[in-house]
Amino acid sequence: MGGKPAPDQVADTPITRDLHARWKAGDDSVAARIREDEAAVTSLGALADRLVYWLDCVYRTSRAGTPLYTTEQSLFDVVHRDDVAEQLVPTLVLPPSDVVHAIYAPLGVGHHVDHQIVRDWGLELRQQYP
Repeated sequence: MGGKPAPDQVADTPITRDLHARWKAGDDSVAARIREDEAAVTSLGALADRLVYWLDCVYRTSRAGTPLYTTEQSLFDVVHRDDVAEQLVPTLVLPPSDVVHAIYAPLGVGHHVDHQIVRDWGLELRQQYP
């Protein structure tokens, strides 16, 4: 979930205020998260890829524009019923040119909603690439 929200897409919620304060005011929080992901993945000798069309859960809204995850607790709960990422991400297919040797995805152990969604996608991909 590595998409960059437009400034008008960032709802003023308790979680966005808290996270942006932690990530330093004025810093590009999405770029900071991408650098963090890149460092973690490359330290394992792998290549990082991200779903740039999908925003991090703290920036996602319902189709009506209502923020879905507004508190830290909501990030580690069940996936919101209006989160279209839950329905659509597991339907994504890999490009035919990709040769799949292994699929690594979060287990969802911490119960973060984005990790749950990507875990489900990984399970679906596993069915496609036995």
